[in-house]
Amino acid sequence: MRGKEFSEKQVFAQGMSLIGKAKDIEVNPSSFAVTDLIVEVEKEAARKIFGEKFLFGGAHVRLLVSTIDKIGDIVSLKFPVDQLKDYVVKL
Repeated sequence: MRGKEFSEKQVFAQGMSLIGKAKDIEVNPSSFAVTDLIVEVEKEAARKIFGEKFLFGGAHVRLLVSTIDKIGDIVSLKFPVDQLKDYVVKL
């Protein structure tokens, strides 16, 4: 699968909670391994992940590829939305 094929795929946490849309991938330049998926987070998912004070959607986060369960028409994650805080970094 090519990097551009990830763009705009919907990303769902375990239990089919919509997280947002994939926007890009991040690659480690020394190992050429894909390390992160860049996701534009939906407002409701952002609140569940970061808490009530995170009130806007459309923010981008870096999500570790180790959290990905399956990739097909959508990207599904191994964890429910309330357990993702330890695996995402706000950009």
